[in-house]
Amino acid sequence: MRFVHAAAGKRQGCRLMRVISPVRPLAGVLYFTKAKTYGNNSPSTHSPDCELQWLPSKAEGALVLNVIVRRPPQLWTSSLQASSYMGRRTRFQAKYRTFMFEKTRFNCWWLDRQIAPLLKTASPLLEMGNSYAGQLKTTRFEEVLHNSIEASLRSNSLVPRPVFSQLYLEAEQQLSALEGGSRVDNEEEEEGEGGLEQSCPPNPYQMHPPPEGCCTTDGFCQAGKDLRLVSISSEPIDVPAGFLLVGAKSPSLPDHLLVCAVDKRFLPDDDGHNALLGFSGNCVGCGKKGFCYFTEFSSHMNLKVTTQPKKQKHLKYYLIRNAQGALTKGPLICWKGSGHGHFPYLCGNLNDVVVSPLLYTCYQNSQSVSRAYAQYGASTMQPISEEMQLLLTVYYLVQLAADQVPLMEDLEQIFLRSWRESHLTEIRQYQQVPPQPVPPAPGAVAPVTSAQLPWLAGLAASSCNDSVHIIECTYSLAEGLSEMFRLLIEGKLAKTNYVVIICACRSAAIDSCIAVTGKYQARILSESLLTPAEYQKEVNYELVTGKVDSLGAFFSTLCPGYHLEPHRIWPFQLAVAQKLLSHVCSIADSSTQNLDLGSFEKVDFLICIPPSEVTYQQTLFHVWHSGVLLELGLEKEHMTKQRVEQYVLKLDAEAQTKFKAFLQNSFQNPHTLFVLIHDHAHWDLVSSAVHDLYSQSDPSVGLVDRLLNCKEVKEAPNIVTLHVTSFPYALQTQHTLISPYNEIHWPASYSNGVDLYPENKKYFGLSEFIESTLSGHSLPLLRYDSSFEAMVTALGKRFPRLHSAVIRTFVLVQHYTAAMMAVSGLSQMKNYTSVETLEITQNLINSPKQCPCGHGLMVLLRVPCSPLAAVAYERLAHVRAQLALEEHFEIILGNPSSGITIGKHFLKQLKMWQKIEAAEWRPRTYLELEGLPCILIFSGMDPHGESLPRSLRYCDLRLINSSCLVRTALEQELGLAAYFVSSEAPLEKGARSEALESDAEKLSSTDNEDEELIGKTGAYLQFLSILSRMLIRLTEVDVYDEEEININLREESDWHYLQLSDPWPDLELFKKLPFDYIIHDPKYEDASLICSHHQSIKNEGTANFHSIMTLLGFRVTGSKHRTGTHRKPEDLYVRRQTARMRLSKYAAYNTYHHCEQCHQYMGFHPRYQLYESTLHAFAFSYSMLGEEIQLHFIIPKSKEHHFVFSQPGGQLESMRLPLVTDKSHEYIKSPTFTPTTGRHEHGLFNLYHAMDGASHLHVLVVKEYEMAIYKKYWPNHIMLVLPSIFNSAGVGAAHFLIKELSYHNLELERNRQEELGIKPQDIWPFIVISDDSCVMWNVVDVDGAGERSREFSWSERNVSLKHIMQHIEASPNITHYALIGMRKWSSKTGSHEVREPFSRCHVHDFVILNVDLTQNVQYNQNRFMCDDVDFNLRVHSAGLLLCRFNRFSVMKKQIAVSDSPMAIVPAQYICAPDSKHTLLAAPAQLLLEKFLQHHSHRFFPLSLRNHGHPVLSVDGYLNLGSQISVCYVSSRPHSLNISCSDFLFSGLLLYLCDSFVGAGFLKKFHFLKGATLCVICQDRNSLRQTVVRLELEDEWQFRLRDEFQTANAKEDRPLFFLTGRHI
Repeated sequence: MRFVHAAAGKRQGCRLMRVISPVRPLAGVLYFTKAKTYGNNSPSTHSPDCELQWLPSKAEGALVLNVIVRRPPQLWTSSLQASSYMGRRTRFQAKYRTFMFEKTRFNCWWLDRQIAPLLKTASPLLEMGNSYAGQLKTTRFEEVLHNSIEASLRSNSLVPRPVFSQLYLEAEQQLSALEGGSRVDNEEEEEGEGGLEQSCPPNPYQMHPPPEGCCTTDGFCQAGKDLRLVSISSEPIDVPAGFLLVGAKSPSLPDHLLVCAVDKRFLPDDDGHNALLGFSGNCVGCGKKGFCYFTEFSSHMNLKVTTQPKKQKHLKYYLIRNAQGALTKGPLICWKGSGHGHFPYLCGNLNDVVVSPLLYTCYQNSQSVSRAYAQYGASTMQPISEEMQLLLTVYYLVQLAADQVPLMEDLEQIFLRSWRESHLTEIRQYQQVPPQPVPPAPGAVAPVTSAQLPWLAGLAASSCNDSVHIIECTYSLAEGLSEMFRLLIEGKLAKTNYVVIICACRSAAIDSCIAVTGKYQARILSESLLTPAEYQKEVNYELVTGKVDSLGAFFSTLCPGYHLEPHRIWPFQLAVAQKLLSHVCSIADSSTQNLDLGSFEKVDFLICIPPSEVTYQQTLFHVWHSGVLLELGLEKEHMTKQRVEQYVLKLDAEAQTKFKAFLQNSFQNPHTLFVLIHDHAHWDLVSSAVHDLYSQSDPSVGLVDRLLNCKEVKEAPNIVTLHVTSFPYALQTQHTLISPYNEIHWPASYSNGVDLYPENKKYFGLSEFIESTLSGHSLPLLRYDSSFEAMVTALGKRFPRLHSAVIRTFVLVQHYTAAMMAVSGLSQMKNYTSVETLEITQNLINSPKQCPCGHGLMVLLRVPCSPLAAVAYERLAHVRAQLALEEHFEIILGNPSSGITIGKHFLKQLKMWQKIEAAEWRPRTYLELEGLPCILIFSGMDPHGESLPRSLRYCDLRLINSSCLVRTALEQELGLAAYFVSSEAPLEKGARSEALESDAEKLSSTDNEDEELIGKTGAYLQFLSILSRMLIRLTEVDVYDEEEININLREESDWHYLQLSDPWPDLELFKKLPFDYIIHDPKYEDASLICSHHQSIKNEGTANFHSIMTLLGFRVTGSKHRTGTHRKPEDLYVRRQTARMRLSKYAAYNTYHHCEQCHQYMGFHPRYQLYESTLHAFAFSYSMLGEEIQLHFIIPKSKEHHFVFSQPGGQLESMRLPLVTDKSHEYIKSPTFTPTTGRHEHGLFNLYHAMDGASHLHVLVVKEYEMAIYKKYWPNHIMLVLPSIFNSAGVGAAHFLIKELSYHNLELERNRQEELGIKPQDIWPFIVISDDSCVMWNVVDVDGAGERSREFSWSERNVSLKHIMQHIEASPNITHYALIGMRKWSSKTGSHEVREPFSRCHVHDFVILNVDLTQNVQYNQNRFMCDDVDFNLRVHSAGLLLCRFNRFSVMKKQIAVSDSPMAIVPAQYICAPDSKHTLLAAPAQLLLEKFLQHHSHRFFPLSLRNHGHPVLSVDGYLNLGSQISVCYVSSRPHSLNISCSDFLFSGLLLYLCDSFVGAGFLKKFHFLKGATLCVICQDRNSLRQTVVRLELEDEWQFRLRDEFQTANAKEDRPLFFLTGRHI
């Protein structure tokens, strides 16, 4: 339940209540500091007989008063003045009354409703959960409770003052004022920190307006100086003599204290008296002195109160300096007097008075459910009333058996069930429909009233044989306590375990407390409040002082080959590791988290473990054998153990130095991702604030919090913390630092139909253990030793002064002693042990005799208390020696702080079994004890993750007091016995089956199997490995690495660009270069070869490829022009060659890249919110489309400076263009357009690093239906949205619109800037059209010295895109070039490809386009493939220059294809018109291009592999497949075409030909007999008109069956084509 995890820390060790005071800083962590001790410091003459011991627990409010009378009955008849003790004793002054008590022990649970509101505000906030009871509270709680109990015990009055009123009421005021129901100075009490809720609003108070121009900021004085304690705690403050620094509370700053200096004469003394009326104080901020009125002072401090300012309300704490000299919150200022009247004195030792808030916390928790519903408008769902809670508590206590102890978990469930049943209708309503205001409905059951409660409680307790006794009192709880004491003295509560005192006085409020008078229940409850340290201290005290001698005397009267398997990764470990990796990636992908995985080059780690030597050695072993250090590149092959030790940190006293080194290492290596692994993260869940209190006694308290949650770790951009635990709920608190979204859970046995666990193995854990207890097994796995418990109970009554753990340990040792003696032949000793212990001992001693190798089993004996573990070890070892069993089994004392020690005989056996020859070898982990017959006495308050071997047979948990354990601790203990077992073994025999045990694969609390990794350790080590591989992968990219194709088919020419050192092309030289028609880009390996200039053919063409190419004028030096293998369409992507390259600092990135430098560029900056972009329409006319084109720009606010608007926020007029004459190196002139589809995540649109931070204009060209998703991922990018009619169009449409838009914009800019006196030809005419996969750019450096010899050396390096663009843009006469590009990078590039710096050839992927020169040359908007080749040919035939910079290259990243391959084969992409062929939902142009690529031989059978007789393609290039060559010609007037007079073509392709193609034009060309024709038109009518217009029937023969269409629906406008044969 929640209350067991809400603990803040361990209790204090002092008894003076007012020396500990909480300070609540901004971080919400509770700090404590010791203040001065007030009162007489003289040494005492004798000890008081009554002491108060306060054990603050997990939450505040309820009191458990545990009183033990430790002395024989005495008669006190005289007055006694108690002494004063500095720092340790509380001061009493009282007269004893005559009381006599039996030697007994009782507990009181005290619930005071007046305490609750105060404690609620004082509750500390923690950053980590805690699994221990008995933790820190605030001083306010301790002090007031001290005063309250002291007053209650001494007062003669029948009407004691309400709890906490002593802090607020003056000493002179009388108690009688309370009885009338009206409080004196009630306003002050209710407004105090944590006071009661006000029933009516206070009288309004109007502050004087502040002076003109002064500071009015909360926390600052009117002079503007900071007064907040958190801000000035380290600053020196001048305090005049006689003044004290105090902390003031401001209503507007509830979490802060304001520092001020006050004359101590106007402050009360330690008893709340002697404060002078009035005020005198100074401002510590501005130094202003002499404030004589607190009203004036509060105005100066900007307290902004709503009621009359009074010093009693606002001056709350003394301020003191801690050991570091910092100013901190000290004791509460006690404005009200305390300890009035004479209460009955309780004689005995008040050191045994224990305060427990368990019951109060339980009551409060039951209120939280209704509050949770109230957040959603369920105002009618009232919490369970206090009367009903108390009545249900009585019912619960009544049904408890004599040997049962109240559990708060049970009560919480009872309250929850009761509340849910009473609000069942409302709960269902709010669970099923949205919350709506609902008028309150009358409850179905009448509530229990205060008057009815005592009678109903008495009725409930009437049938329990007086185990629960009800006392009703009229005036105060003190009256009821006195009655209970009287009954105790008279022996009338001998059979009573619980006394419920109910006081319904003066008002409707109920005061009640529950006293636990049962001896067994009182013992268990009081022991459960001890922290582990206190528990061990108490037991050690009893052992050292000889208190256990009587128990020892009582017992003395009763008696005269295993190998380490190789490391492997199990499927479920890999599943967890992959889930971890996926989650880390999702964190990195989140724009809200600063985790840039792409900036890390390697992985390092540190594993933090609890301070257990065995766990430390075990973890070292795992790290060593996992190979993770080698895989991460952290260590070499032959690493030493000392090198491995630096990666594992034992959280002990020396941890801080090693951890600082880790932090320093992370700071010095910003490109290394450090994974901080917190293994067994449920250990030490204590806030570091507690360390300030316990630094002297226990330096380990809060160590985990101090180290792992320190500021350096939280703020480090390269540290990821991984908490590993089997008990995640221990970390799931309301104030946890771990988001629920950051939890990765261990997988179930089956995941996605895959069995993740080893074959024939089943994990036998807690759920299986529980199931085995319910299934009626003959030998249940969890067994209860009733004879042991009976003996413990009997001895508990006989030795009431001993801690129950001491008794249980001695009984268990006695049982094992007697069992060893019985097995050794003394059969009569069976009577002094239990059946269970005898069975364990028999199997322990006899198991080695049944194995030829002497293998035996392990018995784990859990003794949490280290001193008791030492006693058990000594006594068992002594008996073993007396019985001559030293070589039968070993006894090992397992202590977290020390290693493993075993005898020489067993050491020799282990080395023999494990084939270890090293003389110095010793077992360092329990796993290495595999097969050793032994008793392992496992000490330590909690297991620290020590793995246990498979030979573990029995886990003896009889010394674990489960009633005091929270869920985490209990599951840890039971988890020691968890196994991987054979799923074929019978479960009835459980862990005791011999066959099962020999095959069982052990999984201990660290989940390790086969003495190696099978659990969480292996999973997170595997995570490190795959994380490292991923980081390496993130810093690398797969780029296409393909050699240029057709390199041996270059044309022979007398012209070469011989000026090898030219940085830019010489225009006149360049014009003389021939255009290379051959396609060399390897992505077009399957494309048709383009024929070009040739010499006269002397003889008729031959089928031999080499001879034909020679006749055509090509240099054929080998057959390496292409692979020649025909690839399937789906193989095209897979089979392309790639190389893995390291990303440079000039790379382009996708959306997953996040770094500090480009956050603003990407729009993840507070100044650039996602909604800060506007949509602008941009329209222009284009005659070829026959209509106006309307495009839309999405322009972020941060990019509006690139555009011209009619007015701010008005109509978009144009996109700004620079001048040709601009020489600035601060920006890139050419706007970059990137058409993209389906790659909103993976497209490389982040050009910030590629441009080296230079200003540039980048536009993403997207389809309309993808606009929203691209805008989401790239909020700070300009987007050009294509019209919806292009949603199914190919890349040709995007290129077409980009070019036409850019030319239209050029005209607009020329007109705009002409008005400014700028010539039209001076406007920059270039744009960049870039693929979305261009990732890096390179330049070739040529050694100029070698050029003269024509044997030059060269090297290639990565450069920024900025470098390349600015170099190209600076080219002389650049406006004379129509199209500029660069090589595609390849590692296979040879010197012949870079020798000549410039080529006149095709350019692809990244082109710089002159939209002015190419005004009349368009991209084909219908094309899906090869549109760049088609456009290149159009530009060249128009007489324009294409220039490729051979010494620049672009790397293209391999990105998975965005569209999936079609399921239908390309042969079915066409059909006969009007047929019943299956119609495809695909664009007609795409079907046509795909069909021609793979099946064009159906139309051009003579052309197949007949490269000497290509297909004549008019005005367009279509890919007819690699086995058919084409010859491109343009029908435009004045076009540059190759000479075709001597060519005999094997086919003619007329694709959407326009009016420039006439009958006379076609008659120039000659065709082979039987050559084929293919005419392609938009519709059947156009097809017939074209045949007639071009007079095709004169030379070509057509048949009706030779008409086809693309196989798509009529509404998708199929293309029609007609084939014919040359006559």
